[in-house]
Amino acid sequence: MKTTTRFWVRGIAIAGVVLSLGFSSFADAGQVKFGTDGHAINPVWSLDGKHLAFEVNTYGGDGISMYFAEIAGVNAKNIQRVKLPGGGGAYSSQQVVMNAAWHPDGLAVFEGSNSGGKFRLYFGQPGGAMAAEMLPTQKAPGNLQFPVVAPNGGLLGYISDQFGRGDVMIWDRNSEKISQVTKTPGTSEVFPTFNANGTKLLFVRKGTDASVHEVDIASGDEVKIVADNGDQTRPVYAGDKILYFSSERGEGKWDLMVVNSDGTGKKVIAKEVKLPERSRPAVTADGKYVSYVYADPTKDTSLYIKPIAGGDEIVVTTEFTACSEPAIGMNGSRYLLAFTALPSNDSDWRFLYVQDVSDKL
Repeated sequence: MKTTTRFWVRGIAIAGVVLSLGFSSFADAGQVKFGTDGHAINPVWSLDGKHLAFEVNTYGGDGISMYFAEIAGVNAKNIQRVKLPGGGGAYSSQQVVMNAAWHPDGLAVFEGSNSGGKFRLYFGQPGGAMAAEMLPTQKAPGNLQFPVVAPNGGLLGYISDQFGRGDVMIWDRNSEKISQVTKTPGTSEVFPTFNANGTKLLFVRKGTDASVHEVDIASGDEVKIVADNGDQTRPVYAGDKILYFSSERGEGKWDLMVVNSDGTGKKVIAKEVKLPERSRPAVTADGKYVSYVYADPTKDTSLYIKPIAGGDEIVVTTEFTACSEPAIGMNGSRYLLAFTALPSNDSDWRFLYVQDVSDKL
């Protein structure tokens, strides 16, 4: 049976159909079972900690899929594959859907491409039948990537190659105005993210090396936060701090760093961590904790959590191997750790797992 509903986004109506996808209602022991072969990567929690968006990649040239999962306790239900409009067939094998960012209304915004075409921004909601394009080509031409939503839901930031190699753009959903925040034809920008009140935006500028910058959205004034040897990348706010990954100690050696919002007081949280596929440091919504894994293969059966303000490292030991891609969601006062791992060293596919770590924090 199909139940038709309607979802509204600032005057945009989506006809949604809630589908039964043939998966079991609940996953066993916290595992998110998505019903197909492939590596689960890049889990992203909704703001209320009730849903996960994640990707599945077979690394076989048949695209990247995105799924939504409702999380009840540590169990996943209503697991749903996201479908882009315009694909050939029910789920085109050439669709690439990735880099989800959640809106406070429970929508996810993400980038996608059909059959090798341009990357565009789409939005969808758990339970909806098909995603819809966020900005039409006439309004925002070119490749659009790295979407990020301001905490109040009123601004959408993204990267566009309309004017060069990649610039930060902002769409104001109330005024419908699109603003070009950076204008650097010789370099490109990636990984934008808003501060708590949506007045400033962090991003990474890629030249010879990558450096972290912050821009005031109203004035356009820009400040360089971090620029060291190697790459400084994937910044995220954590209260009055900024966390990011740094390779300043040498290529392939990544450290998790923290710095004050004015660029002072740089410290190392953890040395030689494993860089996630695409995600930023896994900071909790309250800005208190960050989770990570080490590159050292002798430590890959565990995940690690540390208070950002300082304190002892917390070890989350698992029965799995090659643990990676941590993300911590908050559902009320509960802290839920999502991560990917292999059941054993000879396993073919990386799965997604959810664990309640509230008692450890």
